[in-house]
Amino acid sequence: MDNDQTSAYQIGEDLEKWVGTGTDKPQIYTQLGGVNYGFNALPMTEVQNFPVGIYTKTVGTTTISADAAQAPSLSKLLLLDKLNGTVTDLMTTNYSFTSDAGTNNTRFTITAQRVPTGNEIIDMNVDANFAIANGKLMLQNIAPSTVVRIYDALGRLVVNKTANSSTMEIKLSAKGIYTV
Repeated sequence: MDNDQTSAYQIGEDLEKWVGTGTDKPQIYTQLGGVNYGFNALPMTEVQNFPVGIYTKTVGTTTISADAAQAPSLSKLLLLDKLNGTVTDLMTTNYSFTSDAGTNNTRFTITAQRVPTGNEIIDMNVDANFAIANGKLMLQNIAPSTVVRIYDALGRLVVNKTANSSTMEIKLSAKGIYTV
């Protein structure tokens, strides 16, 4: 994802995918405007419900994964399996599925979410209190409907909750440094 790119095919920036049917290895590719891409440089705004095609030579189980270390600017990489409605964040989990032999260009879409880099304006008329105890973040004196987002040290969104009252308790899955 590169905001200096366009959604049009660009020589030197995009690579058209030729689906090879002779290999036993499953293939995955993105699609845009009827073109299959092995590599497609796109502006971030274009990566919303982006079609993903797959090719498998035989019936069987295939796993799709992403290397989070290679995408430090992403907080989520959401893969939607339209066959069963499953949404998987490939930044944290692999997705395994069973498929028929052949090409399927309609089963999956992907959405990328960037790590926020700007500061949000916080309503300073409320004196919110934060405390951590027993692996939980406790928030007090927050406005109801406040959205609380917690990011881990890699910048991945790990919690996204809306307060129902003036207090909130959030269990943290691991010790570490978080941004709230």
